[in-house]
Amino acid sequence: MIVFIIGCFSGINTGSGGHYYSLLNIAKEMPLPFKILVIGDFFPEAYKNQKEIIFIKLSINELDQFKPKQISGITQPDTIHAYDNNSAIFANKMAAEFNIPLVVTKPGGSGFKAYSPVYKNMVVFHGEDYDLLRKRVIAKPQKIALIANRVTAPSPSQHNKRTNPFEECSESCIKLIRIARIGKAYKESIKQSITLLKRIKDKYGDKSVFLAIVGNVEDQDVFHEIKSLVDDIKSVELYVTPEYYIEAAELISYSDVVIGTGRSFMEGMSYGKFVFFPLKGSEIPCFTTPKSYDKAFYKNFSPRLSVFDGINAETALQDFFNYLDHKENPSLYSDWVVSLFNENHEVQKGVCKLIDFYSNLTPESTVSFYKQHAWFKVQKYISFSRGLVKKVISK
Repeated sequence: MIVFIIGCFSGINTGSGGHYYSLLNIAKEMPLPFKILVIGDFFPEAYKNQKEIIFIKLSINELDQFKPKQISGITQPDTIHAYDNNSAIFANKMAAEFNIPLVVTKPGGSGFKAYSPVYKNMVVFHGEDYDLLRKRVIAKPQKIALIANRVTAPSPSQHNKRTNPFEECSESCIKLIRIARIGKAYKESIKQSITLLKRIKDKYGDKSVFLAIVGNVEDQDVFHEIKSLVDDIKSVELYVTPEYYIEAAELISYSDVVIGTGRSFMEGMSYGKFVFFPLKGSEIPCFTTPKSYDKAFYKNFSPRLSVFDGINAETALQDFFNYLDHKENPSLYSDWVVSLFNENHEVQKGVCKLIDFYSNLTPESTVSFYKQHAWFKVQKYISFSRGLVKKVISK
């Protein structure tokens, strides 16, 4: 049995990030028996409609106090797999108590930090983290794998069962969708999406395009800032209720263009849509072409991508217009992104890679747990100190 563990802590997690869905998709395709264990002080909204999730309510300061062998329904697992750094300390203790191997996935987000805890067996989502870990001189994992974020390919049954945010749009309207949590992390990419809408309107007219911004509001100030930007634009609408943002990927089927980061970008690929990613230092997101895909994939299609990565969003926008003007065949683009999705992000291939990774792992020892536990305390101190310094500087 594989026990997957993921954390959900107030002030740290949102409960709706892409790695929750990636874990769920992986687990559902796993041919081995498994349990999903959520530890934290609130239950993730991403799992709201999921049954058989074991929830252990703990604060982050109680992680090292709970006794894993007390968990009902888990007797003798074969492997423990943690899906974030916060749950990894608990998973490390659990693996040591059962004397079984531990695997820790470092999901997307910012690149691996020098003070981030390192475990014996680690999986990362993107090439940037893979290279940072592989090149470390000290505290280096014994086994590292790059297994990108995984998305279940859309099925015909998903189509037309959700409320269509583009219902009032004409057939010829270019339908853009940006799925993102409404917060500081994605504020700039949402603004870029609005600018992209304006650029398309400038070229094709006011009624040529519509933008649906879909996401859970995690920061009211950011929400009101975005709302003030779009209040006077009739062709932009914010969809921030659970009816829309839970399993929001199903809405992609109604769109023509997906502006995405991380998982939402990959979901756009799975539908064969035109896909854009955010680009720091640019007014607009970047249309994905063979020239930019590898660079974007390396950083998980994240807001960390910048013009200094040698990516030109203005040139790429002209490539996009060529498809809209049928100077290039849109179906060839769709085939291209779907083939890349199948190669790099399709869930069943990810499961096969994980099962291969699970083989020949050595069990965790009590000694390794105490080492990691000490490092966990150091990491918390460093994070607290960095946060304090930022507050002082901002004042």
